[in-house]
Amino acid sequence: MRTEATIYDVSRLSGVSTATVSRTFSAPEQGREATRKKVFEAAEALRYYPNAIARAMAQEPKLMVFDEPTGNLDISNEHLIIQEAKKLAREKNISILSSLHDLNQAMEFGDKFFFLKDGVVKYAGGQEIITEDVIYDIFGIHVKIVEIDHHKLIVGGHIHGHLHEH
Repeated sequence: MRTEATIYDVSRLSGVSTATVSRTFSAPEQGREATRKKVFEAAEALRYYPNAIARAMAQEPKLMVFDEPTGNLDISNEHLIIQEAKKLAREKNISILSSLHDLNQAMEFGDKFFFLKDGVVKYAGGQEIITEDVIYDIFGIHVKIVEIDHHKLIVGGHIHGHLHEH
């Protein structure tokens, strides 16, 4: 049974402290080249997820594109990835364009939304465009949108009179 690599695994394999590994991922441009190389090689060998983001950050981009960045992650790591991406966007003044199929996650992650239908942007805007009617128009599914602690949450889902299981 294979388990996911951790920062501790990267630290052991690269021979540098966990603090140095963490700094290398959060601000790769500030570390020494030899240290970056050790950390990135260890992370790549272990398939440690932050490697891709750290390498992209080293290029000092203005835009990062994520395709389902939280796919196959548990809820804790999904939340961590979303919060770290939001932090990067804020601190480094980077725009993030992300493809997300989980609309609740998209609402937590984003501030602007684009709904495509037949390969064309049909709706665009802030959270105000995320309505039951828009979701039905795009996905053909009846949902309810509720508010909990001042956050929209999409629940349920009926297609042609049948309960849609997620």
